[in-house]
Amino acid sequence: MILSLCAWEFLRQFEKQKTIELDGLIQIFREHWRDESWHEVLRLMAGMLDAKFTGEILEYLIDENGEAENFSNLFLAAECVSEVKNRNDIAAIASKLRERVKELTKYENSSASTPQEYDNLVYEIRRQAVAAVAATWKDDHETSPWLKQIAKSDNNWTVRQAAIQELARGWKDDPETSPWLKQIAKFDNNWTVRQAAIQELARGWKDDPKTSPWLKQIAKSDNDWIVRQAAVQELARGWKDNPETLSWLKQIAQSDDDRNVRKIAVQELARGWKDDPETLSWLKQIAQSDDDEDVRQAAVQELARGWKDEPETSPWLKQRAQFDDDKYVRCAAVQELAHGWKDDPDILPILKQRAQFDDDKYVRCATYPQTTRSI
Repeated sequence: MILSLCAWEFLRQFEKQKTIELDGLIQIFREHWRDESWHEVLRLMAGMLDAKFTGEILEYLIDENGEAENFSNLFLAAECVSEVKNRNDIAAIASKLRERVKELTKYENSSASTPQEYDNLVYEIRRQAVAAVAATWKDDHETSPWLKQIAKSDNNWTVRQAAIQELARGWKDDPETSPWLKQIAKFDNNWTVRQAAIQELARGWKDDPKTSPWLKQIAKSDNDWIVRQAAVQELARGWKDNPETLSWLKQIAQSDDDRNVRKIAVQELARGWKDDPETLSWLKQIAQSDDDEDVRQAAVQELARGWKDEPETSPWLKQRAQFDDDKYVRCAAVQELAHGWKDDPDILPILKQRAQFDDDKYVRCATYPQTTRSI
């Protein structure tokens, strides 16, 4: 409300009192476009003005060099276009702006000092550019095909992922979107892109009766473990109330060919079905008898953290830390006891014993930081 009044006051001075000329309005944008806290006021002003004056402001913003401000000038200009009631009056300048924003999906920056800085800066600008085109020009018949094109063929996975997300959310009612996403999820050559398509389908089409069976098929038969993992995660979280999901997760946790998929199934089951009376005993069984050390460790960790307040948990972990036949289970139990039961006077003697006498150096090394910290 306050921001709207602020915008109206500038407009009143421009149109009614004539105390601000067009140059004065542009000066307001010149002084404040770098400050994001002003963006809503500036956007509202652009929407209240006559379109020809908004066009002048857009010209100014486009001509500014905004690289140092992560192109805030162009993204603000796109927001301003969204406020214009009759875009035909600014068609030429809006088209020019759209092309400038599209160019940012190819943005490079050679001044970044580290790969992390490059990723944070460049990828965020690219993602923001995709989102700006999708939001501002959603009703343009060229936007959906453009998003599909870059989702399939752009040489940067971040841009492709962003395009998938925008298409899934902005064109959900288009009957072609869901089949298109399924094609991407099954056949794209980049796992992050396929993962994004699975996530968007699971969340956007949850009420479609075909979605759950499709996800189960992907989770069981896809060749990429990361894609299967994504499908397992989405099913566990999105279909928790389905009575079949728990038994299906247990099956995946015990039978998938990849340890990472089985591990995520164990984690999702432990967190999503903590109140199920069979979950604790099932986790104990997995922790002691599974064929893979990563899966066993995951079961120990979930049990220790999810059932910390259960009186049986600490004694069970102490048993595993000292007497389990598997070095990975002993190691996980030692670490969880050290972190979760620091105030238990029995823990330090167990850690010291493992540090000195355990048969495996892996377990002995795991106890070292905990025992030295207490000395």
